[in-house]
Amino acid sequence: MTLRVGSTSYAQLAFMPEAEIGKTPTTGKGINLRMTGESLEQNITKDVSKEINQSRQVSGMFLTDAQTSGGFNIELSAREYDPLFEALLMGTWSKFGDNGVLSVQSIAISYEDTTQLSKLEITTNKNTDFTKLLSVGNYFSVSADEASAEFNYPLIVAQVEAGSIYVKTKLTDATLATNVKIYHGHVSNGVTDRSFSIEKRLTDKDQTFVYSGMHVNKMSLSFESQAAVTGNFDFIGMASEWGTGRMLGDKSEYVPSQTGSPINTVVGMKGALLDGEDVREKLTAAIEKISIDYDNSMKGHAGIGVLGFVDITAGTINAGGTISMYFNDASIYNDVISQKHHRLEFAVYDKDGHGYAFIFPCLELKDPKAAVSGKDEALKMELGYTALQDSGNTDKTFFIERF
Repeated sequence: MTLRVGSTSYAQLAFMPEAEIGKTPTTGKGINLRMTGESLEQNITKDVSKEINQSRQVSGMFLTDAQTSGGFNIELSAREYDPLFEALLMGTWSKFGDNGVLSVQSIAISYEDTTQLSKLEITTNKNTDFTKLLSVGNYFSVSADEASAEFNYPLIVAQVEAGSIYVKTKLTDATLATNVKIYHGHVSNGVTDRSFSIEKRLTDKDQTFVYSGMHVNKMSLSFESQAAVTGNFDFIGMASEWGTGRMLGDKSEYVPSQTGSPINTVVGMKGALLDGEDVREKLTAAIEKISIDYDNSMKGHAGIGVLGFVDITAGTINAGGTISMYFNDASIYNDVISQKHHRLEFAVYDKDGHGYAFIFPCLELKDPKAAVSGKDEALKMELGYTALQDSGNTDKTFFIERF
């Protein structure tokens, strides 16, 4: 029978957290992963013998290394990559309901003219104290059968009491009482090491590769006008094996991916806050592009008797990115020269109001450029930023909040 050509359109990624680094789980279920392309591989290297003989021929070869690495590209969607965000930051998602979703009995919404705040008075099945779950500045979202389009966007906590949350968004007075849920969670950089086994299945050929001991080393995200939010997770691992069919856990049907639509910057991003103020109020008419790059500076360590790495360790956090915006105010140059510290945050979300806020509590701007490159073009400013430890305050470099 003539062999047929395989297609990349049949590829499927899946993963499982590892209880022991480098050991692929044999119980539990794999979890499917959405991706737009991948580069996972085991790079096997060999060397040739340096032996000299009278025939002038090479007498043999031998293995020297087998490095497992690579990554995959994504279109960001809500909740799909939460375990990878957690592993990247080496932190732990905060406890809020069931994996970030808290079901409540009802929410009574009222707007108060005197404070110009909307009050969400919450009735729960238990005596839930929201002062222990949320803080001022946290992002959250609400869903209910009666919820209007006002709730297709994230809300920010302006004030919190044991049974109520206040927000600056002006909401219509109403009562939500059917299938009412509140969504929230936050994670920040820490020191908790996590690893995964990642499976790549080429289903039309029934060929499977499993990469174990995979640590999330880097992440990049791109928020560009008129486009989906795209990005990449990059890994460093310990070993790889080949087989057929499902190879993770008990090898039964995997947990399906989340079903949220890809997040885009047209309807899913308002702008960005610099030191709590919308940059569009002074600095720019609009942001054209923001990027985030986060690097754990991980390294693999070799040892005698091991093909690959015996362990993987994290190094210094390198986080930052770039901002491209329409030029309006040159005062940003003074901030660069004076080494002023800023707080940068922005949220992105899908059509149902679920998504993420990315928060750098302390950063410095750098490399500002406002060049006139040619005629009949919009005047733009390009600049970079480096994230720093927010010493004396949060003592963190990067937060991700989900809602």
